[in-house]
Amino acid sequence: MDLGHRNLTLRLLPTELHPESFAALLLVSHCLKCKTVYVRANLSEWISGDAPSLIMSNSGLVVAAGLFEVIQYLQKNESFQFGAENLCPKDKGLQQAVRSLVTRDLGHLLLFQLFSVPSIWETVTFPALANPLEYYGTHQSIQLRHQIRHELEISGFTINDPPEESYEADSNSNLERFAMRPLPKGAMFKSSMFHKFQITFQRAQVLSRARPCLDSIERLLEDSLYFFNSPSPTVLDFVVAAHVGILVGLGANDGLVSINTSPSKLLTESYPNLVSHAVRVIGQVEVG
Repeated sequence: MDLGHRNLTLRLLPTELHPESFAALLLVSHCLKCKTVYVRANLSEWISGDAPSLIMSNSGLVVAAGLFEVIQYLQKNESFQFGAENLCPKDKGLQQAVRSLVTRDLGHLLLFQLFSVPSIWETVTFPALANPLEYYGTHQSIQLRHQIRHELEISGFTINDPPEESYEADSNSNLERFAMRPLPKGAMFKSSMFHKFQITFQRAQVLSRARPCLDSIERLLEDSLYFFNSPSPTVLDFVVAAHVGILVGLGANDGLVSINTSPSKLLTESYPNLVSHAVRVIGQVEVG
């Protein structure tokens, strides 16, 4: 995104998949009050945490890497204000703590949905990453999937592959031929019923970690339009809205109806106030 006279460019990962990039786009679009244009970041920046980033348009020098460094740079050098600037020290500390909680717990939930739920990977994640109009190829997309699934396992999440038949390539489908990860030796499940149980357990495990985070931010928001009863959106509002918005949007591709396994169903039925908040924050920003 070209910031005009500021000679800065905002580099983003696909905003329909990457909540930090989505939040950065919402933040800057809201502050500039105009449509924005941006360039794609490298997929390697997903794992490193360097996306979104701000670079000097003329030299390519990175001046801020990561969402919160971007925010700090714009506040310090461009006088961007993101609401609730007059928070007391206690509330400022609370905002930072909750922001970290959201990016960790809802971030893990999003990564699991995007890269470990087969229906979402096949219909949403892989097509977005490997779209010929983008700068990412099939190999890069699959490599990113393997890396993120490994990171989830390190974080304590159980990740199992679908049965072998789910990996059989359809001769008419480039998506299945290239996107499906080969089944590890010995990972064949003896029954589809057992596999369904495993998948249900995995999703319930991830949701159980996300629920305390959702409870916390719902209590903090209460019946206010924005967090801390601010008259305009704060950084926390944009961060929460980006995560919730993407999660709810994935519901149509999840194929699940239980609030115990479907994050979208859980949000719409148990946390409608957070969904309304996300719609309100995203809806008031003109993104182009």
